[in-house]
Amino acid sequence: MNQANHPGNVWQLRTGQVLRHPLRRTETLRVCSGRLWLTANGQLDAPSEDFVLQAGDRLRLPAGQEVVVEAFADARFELGEEQAA
Repeated sequence: MNQANHPGNVWQLRTGQVLRHPLRRTETLRVCSGRLWLTANGQLDAPSEDFVLQAGDRLRLPAGQEVVVEAFADARFELGEEQAA
C-alpha cells in the first residue's frame, strides 16, 4: 500500500494509490479534486458499501468503521471530524 501525503486534514492520492483509514470518531470526507472510490467495511447486519466520489462530493463516515480509499485519478480530499450543529 502506498502512503498518502496529508498536511493537516488534506490528503492527496495519485492515480491508483490506496489509503486505509480507521475511523475512531465520526468524520466527513470532502473531495476537493479528482475522483475516488471508497469502500466502507460492513457489519454483521449491514454489508460493506462502495462509493464513487468526485470533486464537490461529501460523505459522512460513522465512527468504528475502517474505510479504504483509492484514487481513480490524482485526487485531493479533506477528512475531518464532524462538527456539532
